[in-house]
Amino acid sequence: MNASKSGGLHHGSHPEHGFVRLPYAPQGYQCTICKAAASNSEVAWFRCGEAECPALLCHKCFDVEEQLFGSVQVVIRSPLIPHDDTSAAVRTRPRPSGHKLAPLYAGKFMEVVSRAVCADDPKQVYFRLRSGGWINSKHVVCAITSKNLIESLAWIHLRANTGVSNPSSNHSPCSDISPGMVIEYIVETITMLETSPHYGIVMAAITLYPIHYVVSVLASPASLGGYPHHEENEESGGSRPSLVPELAMLRSYTSLIDNIINFVHNVLYFALTELECSIDDGERVEDGTMLSLFEDVIAGCVLVVYNLQRQCLVELPQEFINLMLRTLVLFGRIYIFLRPHDGPVEPLRLQDPAVISSHIDLPCEWARLYRLSSFVTDVAGRVLLTMHNIPSTLEVKDLKLIREQLSYAANEVLEETFCELLAVCMRRGPSIQRQFFSLDPLEIVVRLAKRATLAESQIAVVRLIADAAHRCPRNIALMSSVVIYPLIKMASSSHSPAALSTALDCFSDLAFNDPRAGEGGGAFRGLPFSPLSHARRGTETPPEILCTRSLHPHTAPFQLMHGFTLENGLMVNYCGACALAHPPEGGVPIDDAEYGYFSCQCSCNPRGGGRKPLPPPSIPHTAAIQILTAAGLANLLLASLKAYPDNPAVLNAVGGVVLRVEVPEEVINTLFYVLVEQGDLGPFAEAALGVASRAFLPSIEALCKNYVDTPLTEYIRGPPVSSTPFRVSQSNDTPPGVTSQGKSDVGLSPSPYGISAYQSSCKSDEYQSTVFQSHLHTEINLYNDNIESSGL
Repeated sequence: MNASKSGGLHHGSHPEHGFVRLPYAPQGYQCTICKAAASNSEVAWFRCGEAECPALLCHKCFDVEEQLFGSVQVVIRSPLIPHDDTSAAVRTRPRPSGHKLAPLYAGKFMEVVSRAVCADDPKQVYFRLRSGGWINSKHVVCAITSKNLIESLAWIHLRANTGVSNPSSNHSPCSDISPGMVIEYIVETITMLETSPHYGIVMAAITLYPIHYVVSVLASPASLGGYPHHEENEESGGSRPSLVPELAMLRSYTSLIDNIINFVHNVLYFALTELECSIDDGERVEDGTMLSLFEDVIAGCVLVVYNLQRQCLVELPQEFINLMLRTLVLFGRIYIFLRPHDGPVEPLRLQDPAVISSHIDLPCEWARLYRLSSFVTDVAGRVLLTMHNIPSTLEVKDLKLIREQLSYAANEVLEETFCELLAVCMRRGPSIQRQFFSLDPLEIVVRLAKRATLAESQIAVVRLIADAAHRCPRNIALMSSVVIYPLIKMASSSHSPAALSTALDCFSDLAFNDPRAGEGGGAFRGLPFSPLSHARRGTETPPEILCTRSLHPHTAPFQLMHGFTLENGLMVNYCGACALAHPPEGGVPIDDAEYGYFSCQCSCNPRGGGRKPLPPPSIPHTAAIQILTAAGLANLLLASLKAYPDNPAVLNAVGGVVLRVEVPEEVINTLFYVLVEQGDLGPFAEAALGVASRAFLPSIEALCKNYVDTPLTEYIRGPPVSSTPFRVSQSNDTPPGVTSQGKSDVGLSPSPYGISAYQSSCKSDEYQSTVFQSHLHTEINLYNDNIESSGL
């Protein structure tokens, strides 16, 4: 019992006032020190004798003879204590047998307010934390007061946590963080990592906060690319941001950025290596404090480089590719053994000061670390995707370890990152697309498509399939039977217009049916009609100079789309003859030509209108197109138009599908009704193109008569044509294997090579625009064996 010489009751935690013993337990109150709730128990309670003082102590806290410190004292867990030492903990009473409130986490500052000697062992001294609880003095080292560098860091964290600014200035609590100080902390951290790793990792943990602050200042537009400091304003007598910031000099700015990048590289390499070795050795890192310290440090470093990329536009060196890949693999492993500990947690705060304000027990910490592992996986993937040298550096084999990690447990965030990174590889061309199945990614794709809850995950799935299938018949044939049904189902249930439009674009890639790309990736050159074939038909004019709309007035033949971009932003598709003879006035040709179902949009009267219409080309559907049709693609298109009638991305994606797949007339009519309400068709260029491709339909013709003065009807009528044919002189840009722009010795027609309107993705072997006008000649084999590889 604490008593003064005068016989009154006093306590060391509240020496300025005396205490009185209450005859009953006060209901609805808590102990000021241990926060124990008052109850109807018969234990004694003690209240401050001053009427306005709220101090209230239970008998257990009142029995502790503690002494207040005369000045601020800040401590931190000793780096030399093993991480698996469970005796280092925050306890309810100043004795070893006291109940554990929480482990004593490393790399966190703690403000202590008093000391007390253990009643069971007078040699043990305990400190009481301002946040509550007692810690053994042997388990901590002093940060305030200590050597100048650590003490200044501790003051930065303490002021930022309490919001108390430097008493010698009227600035914000963090405004006295200078670039020179940050560089000094960085140099000291790297030195400690080399000489004393136990101290170095703790130093890195507490150095991250000022680094986060500096990076946020550098990213501020008001800082003029530098670090703002204050100068006295003579007019107002106060302070204002300086117009000449401290980092206005390019050398200072570059030096600071270089030091931060060097810090992150060294700390990340050390932390990843240590944590990997511990997990490989079978240590239960989650049972101690090692995982908390190292995971927080890695997360802070990854967040620093992410902000440098996005906010400061800093290009990271190539060494960070391997570091980020290692981070993804490591946190994929951490995710597995923390998954059973998932639970509700507070929002993650990685840029807050490293000061303990409340105690977190081990189960709650496991739940926090589980969420943190997903966050780090997401951010590390974004860092990789943002690096400028990723498209040319990342290899498919680099993702093997990530793929192996996904075999053990489903991890939506890591699966999304894996799909995004593999999609980056696929965009590098056909040679990399052929490596797609080396990682067996379809298991991940289907698994993620079936249970994706985030729009980002759905987009990652369809983009990967789209990039792997882009103009690659081999990949399309191998994956279509596996992925189309799950993707259709996912798109049908998606609530994100971005995910839906991306999925529809993916279906356009899966519907690729270019006859220039054979099973082996080869391409062929279409042969024009010979004079004999014209004579057999009784036609005086070779079909290659006739508009396909005159040959097939009531259908949308599958032919090469010679696209032009008009001055108003809209696009039109011409057949080969019209693109050569009378291109649209002011139209810019689209170089990358593909095949599609469309009726030529030229506004000239088709010649040969008196001839008997020819039947449309018979082009076999690929297995992927058949599966898309059977899976309900038409229903998905209708649902998309009804759900998002004003979304340009969705409508344009529907238009892209219409051009590449034969769809029911109801889809075209619905698309017309949606577009006819739009006053400006510019944002809906591809959607309008889809409607115009079926302008021959009687329903579309009737609708155009009902909506005469609408922009859509005027667009369907066709743009004015140029009076100058789209012909050029003989060019030297003839691909290999083509010798001349003139007629050959065997009487073949002039080659269109060198004309930009006819350039397609097959750079080495252009397919002539008349291939589908010559389909009726039975002597011509469109899939002949004399073909050159196009790389498709």
